[in-house]
Amino acid sequence: MNLLTLFAVGCITFMAWLTYLFGAIRFEKRCPTCGNPHPDRIARSGLMKLFTSKAYHCAACGKRFYQLEKIGAPSRQHR
Repeated sequence: MNLLTLFAVGCITFMAWLTYLFGAIRFEKRCPTCGNPHPDRIARSGLMKLFTSKAYHCAACGKRFYQLEKIGAPSRQHR
Protein backbone atom coordinates (compact mmCIF):
# COMPACT_ATOMS: atom_id res chain seq x y z
CA MET A 1 0.00 0.00 0.00
CA ASN A 2 1.21 3.43 -0.73
CA LEU A 3 1.02 6.43 1.56
CA LEU A 4 -2.01 7.95 -0.16
CA THR A 5 -4.04 4.76 0.31
CA LEU A 6 -3.15 4.59 4.01
CA PHE A 7 -4.12 8.25 4.44
CA ALA A 8 -7.48 7.66 2.70
CA VAL A 9 -8.25 4.62 4.86
CA GLY A 10 -7.35 6.60 7.98
CA CYS A 11 -9.62 9.48 6.97
CA ILE A 12 -12.53 7.17 6.23
CA THR A 13 -12.06 5.39 9.57
CA PHE A 14 -11.91 8.70 11.43
CA MET A 15 -15.05 10.01 9.69
CA ALA A 16 -16.92 6.78 10.51
CA TRP A 17 -15.90 7.10 14.16
CA LEU A 18 -17.07 10.74 14.27
CA THR A 19 -20.39 9.82 12.67
CA TYR A 20 -20.96 7.12 15.29
CA LEU A 21 -19.90 9.41 18.12
CA PHE A 22 -22.14 12.31 17.12
CA GLY A 23 -25.04 9.94 16.57
CA ALA A 24 -24.73 8.85 20.20
CA ILE A 25 -24.36 12.32 21.73
CA ARG A 26 -27.35 14.30 22.98
CA PHE A 27 -27.76 17.61 24.81
CA GLU A 28 -30.86 16.42 26.65
CA LYS A 29 -31.64 13.45 28.85
CA ARG A 30 -33.98 11.71 26.40
CA CYS A 31 -33.34 8.63 24.29
CA PRO A 32 -32.55 9.63 20.68
CA THR A 33 -34.19 6.46 19.32
CA CYS A 34 -37.49 6.02 21.16
CA GLY A 35 -37.81 9.30 23.12
CA ASN A 36 -37.87 7.62 26.55
CA PRO A 37 -37.50 10.48 29.10
CA HIS A 38 -36.10 8.18 31.85
CA PRO A 39 -32.90 6.43 30.68
CA ASP A 40 -30.58 4.77 33.20
CA ARG A 41 -27.14 6.21 34.04
CA ILE A 42 -24.17 3.97 33.23
CA ALA A 43 -20.39 4.29 33.54
CA ARG A 44 -18.57 6.22 30.81
CA SER A 45 -16.01 4.35 28.75
CA GLY A 46 -12.92 5.13 26.73
CA LEU A 47 -12.40 8.66 25.45
CA MET A 48 -15.73 9.91 26.78
CA LYS A 49 -14.12 10.10 30.25
CA LEU A 50 -12.15 13.09 28.96
CA PHE A 51 -15.29 15.11 28.20
CA THR A 52 -17.87 16.58 30.55
CA SER A 53 -20.52 14.07 29.64
CA LYS A 54 -22.93 11.59 31.21
CA ALA A 55 -23.56 8.12 29.81
CA TYR A 56 -27.07 6.66 29.61
CA HIS A 57 -28.72 3.39 28.57
CA CYS A 58 -32.35 3.21 27.48
CA ALA A 59 -34.13 0.19 28.98
CA ALA A 60 -36.96 0.49 26.44
CA CYS A 61 -34.94 0.14 23.21
CA GLY A 62 -31.40 -0.76 24.38
CA LYS A 63 -29.73 2.36 22.89
CA ARG A 64 -26.61 3.67 24.65
CA PHE A 65 -25.96 7.43 24.37
CA TYR A 66 -24.12 10.32 25.98
CA GLN A 67 -25.37 13.68 27.23
CA LEU A 68 -22.88 16.54 26.90
CA GLU A 69 -22.93 19.52 29.24
CA LYS A 70 -24.04 22.71 27.56
CA ILE A 71 -21.38 25.42 27.31
CA GLY A 72 -21.98 28.08 29.94
CA ALA A 73 -24.36 25.89 31.95
CA PRO A 74 -23.64 25.82 35.68
CA SER A 75 -21.90 22.59 36.61
CA ARG A 76 -22.58 20.69 39.81
CA GLN A 77 -19.58 20.24 42.07
CA HIS A 78 -19.14 16.85 43.77
CA ARG A 79 -17.94 17.09 47.36
